[in-house]
Amino acid sequence: MTTKEVTHTYVFPNGAAVEISGVPTLWDPQDDTLFFAPEVADHLSDLIDQAAEMKPAPGETMRLEYRGGCST
Repeated sequence: MTTKEVTHTYVFPNGAAVEISGVPTLWDPQDDTLFFAPEVADHLSDLIDQAAEMKPAPGETMRLEYRGGCST
């Protein structure tokens, strides 16, 4: 496995979305599978919660950087 940075997109129930770039993953090139370390998943969840608190409008796309969280 190797590390790879990706952009993770989460779509809220109202159709708004948050794109989080620079998310560290573990990548298995044999079957092209990506895995988030538990601490990365926790930080992603926190970022999504923060974006939800901003109450994005339906159809709006917010863009955030992963920065500062735990990495793999």
